[in-house]
Amino acid sequence: MVSAAFVAPYLADTTNNFLLAAARTPGVRLGLITTASADQIPGEIRHHLAGHYQVQDGLDAQQIADAVRGLSGQIGPIERLIAILEQLQVPLGQVRDALGIPGMGEAAALNVREKGRMKDVLRAAGLPCARHQLVHRVEEATRFRDEVGFPIVAKPPDGAGAKATFRLDSHADFDAWLTMAKSTPDEVWLLEEFLTGREHSFDSATLNGETLWSSISDYVPPPLEVVRNPWMQWTVVQIGRASCRERVYG
Repeated sequence: MVSAAFVAPYLADTTNNFLLAAARTPGVRLGLITTASADQIPGEIRHHLAGHYQVQDGLDAQQIADAVRGLSGQIGPIERLIAILEQLQVPLGQVRDALGIPGMGEAAALNVREKGRMKDVLRAAGLPCARHQLVHRVEEATRFRDEVGFPIVAKPPDGAGAKATFRLDSHADFDAWLTMAKSTPDEVWLLEEFLTGREHSFDSATLNGETLWSSISDYVPPPLEVVRNPWMQWTVVQIGRASCRERVYG
């Protein structure tokens, strides 16, 4: 049996679907780290859990680390640490590094979460990316605008799901965004060259560097278009068939 901890700050319906599937996985002894009390956990999920540890802040790395130690006393040493929220990947990487748990560490998680850093890593590997600039000051933003021209995309460097993402098509758009950005002077923004084309999403499950499952899909319409038109809702359309390799463990 593998002892694993699933970190779920809040028990939303989507999270519960993943949580229940993980709790039912053969050969897994699952503990839950969450802000919810035991009696707030749906009965079907609670029935399959081996342990539960409540925290005040389910996104805080120190609290997660303390909870992992607490769960170890309930179900044995934690061998895997998992979560589905993108915002949790860096804290989980920090905890894995600190406690010696296998899996993605902080450095790899930052490559995913920090969009400017992600593009630097991809470009270093020979993959073309849109020109981009992390901006802390007005001068940096205007210099990038003058160099790249419109349209420009402005987003948080650690954003997800196109939240707080803007397409700037004119000097008026840029000035309005700049006024908003200056209202929180400690905020760092990522400006990107706007590129047009067909947008694909590649998802995979990888174990020890080996891709066991992969799928290519399209967001229709693209997320940024949905953000700009609140009446729209994107759908995920699979392109072709998913690829799956059988892995036999001895």
